[in-house]
Amino acid sequence: MTKVLDHTHYKYTPDPENPRLISENYLKDENSYGWPNGLHRSFAERLLSKFPKWQCVRPCHGRGFKVLNGTEYLGVVLCYDGKIEIRNHRIDKVRTRKGGMLTKDPDKAFKLVCKYFSTKTNKELCASVLLDTGVWIKGEQYNSSTNFRMQLTNFAYAARDYIMQDLEPYRAAAKAGGYDMTKCSQVESLYARSSVSTVMQAMFEKNLGLVIRRGGDGYLLSNPNGTEVTSAHDTQLSGPVREALGKLKLMDNQTMLEGVGARVDTDTFFVVVK
Repeated sequence: MTKVLDHTHYKYTPDPENPRLISENYLKDENSYGWPNGLHRSFAERLLSKFPKWQCVRPCHGRGFKVLNGTEYLGVVLCYDGKIEIRNHRIDKVRTRKGGMLTKDPDKAFKLVCKYFSTKTNKELCASVLLDTGVWIKGEQYNSSTNFRMQLTNFAYAARDYIMQDLEPYRAAAKAGGYDMTKCSQVESLYARSSVSTVMQAMFEKNLGLVIRRGGDGYLLSNPNGTEVTSAHDTQLSGPVREALGKLKLMDNQTMLEGVGARVDTDTFFVVVK
């Protein structure tokens, strides 16, 4: 059972004989199901006769009713198998097992409701407010900090070229702010590699350059989209391609050289000049 009235999904209809007996029904349901005679109705009417500010709401599903003082939820009374079960937050605190207080005696159940159902004390209200406030502040701190970090990251990345031109003031500020500088020890080399690889990717996607595979005494050459494939001996390579290959062969595998190309593995190269 919910602890508040949900007017978004339900309609609440007062009983014609006792308007403080309220039935909950789905908004889409044309029929309204009220309070039939039985244990839960007689027990609810007994409570309402003693507490004139209370209301009892019978949900469209469930075996009992929830008790409200105005709009404040006091607890729930479940009626089944000739038994009455009483539940609310105060009962939860005094019980070591889950569930409410259960009895077959309506008089005992009535006394339990009188004992445990009442509006929140100032201490309980304060505890609730403190909990809600703490939860909100914690959530606000997490959400705002996370969103700020994401936006600042994107903002700083967009300005990366400007920042990298004069990195020292930013490095000093981060260190003064307590940042572990070992986490960014490769920032300059990564920036350089990222810049070269970005250009290389653009050229590859635009079909500018040659993918060269070395085998035996010759080479297999292809443009990046694979529409032009040829084979050639070393002497048949153009001067710029031969010069580029010479530079790339001196490099480690999976490295790039700005304006020249990349060495993918021992025998595979991408040359950005024809």
